[in-house]
Formats: sequence, structure tokens, C-alpha cells
Amino acid sequence: MQFIDVAVNTKTQKIDQVFTYSIPPALLPQIKTGILIEVSFRNRKLQGVILNIIRHTDKNIKGKILPIIKILDPNPVLDSIRLELTKWISAHYLTPIGETIFAMLPPVAKRTVPKQIIKLQATIYQSRTRPVSPILGGQAEMGNPQPRIYTL
Repeated sequence: MQFIDVAVNTKTQKIDQVFTYSIPPALLPQIKTGILIEVSFRNRKLQGVILNIIRHTDKNIKGKILPIIKILDPNPVLDSIRLELTKWISAHYLTPIGETIFAMLPPVAKRTVPKQIIKLQATIYQSRTRPVSPILGGQAEMGNPQPRIYTL
């Protein structure tokens, strides 16, 4: 089984803190250093960047190694030169490597889970009766002749 060292987008106490994850067999052909992935981290889903691919780990593991969830971008967001630069910045300025990497990425590369925009139905008006609003649970705002469209 192969493993990867991942810099996670979270604040950590240690400067060179990286986390080890396993690679699911289905994702193994797509794994490269510098790509953006999603991992499970303390019951949260966070973004991470692959720093290193290793065949086996000699680290003392205090728990089981979790697999990565998915690949967010199959193209590397940082090449090897920029990865080395982030390691140098992290060591020189004593900042965590994950913070340094994600500060270096442009906003487009910091992809988040796509949010779905839901358009709700407009307020329903019936002739010569009070308008009925699906948002307000059947109660309508008085004095508003135009229907409103609510979006989230």
C-alpha cells in the first residue's frame, strides 16, 4: 500500500506538521505531488496538498491511517519549485507548512465544495385574496403588490 504526506489547510502548532494518508487503489493512477485533495481531518473535510508520495511508512502510527476522500484538482496547483519555496518560507519564517502553501495559492485554486443555488418559488397570489408565501408558511407581507423571489 502506498501513502502520501499531506499539508492540510488548518492551523497547527508544529512548523513542519504534515499528515500521512493512504491512497485508495482507484485514485492511485491520478496521484502526483502538488495536487489538491480532500481529506478527513478530525471529523471535518479539509483541503490538502500532496507533498510526498511514499511506498511505506516508518512512522509510529498512533491510530489507523485514513484514506484520502477525493481529488479536487488533478492538475498540480504547485510545481516542485514552488513546493520547495513554501518549505523554505515555512522554515525561515517559522510558519506551518499548510498555512504557507494555502497562502501562496491563488483564490481560484482554493476550491471549495460547490454550493448549490436553490431558487424558491415566487410568492403565490390569488385573485382578490391575501397572497400566500411559501417562505412565511402561508402568511404574506401586507402592502407588497409584487411577488418576491427568494434565493439561497
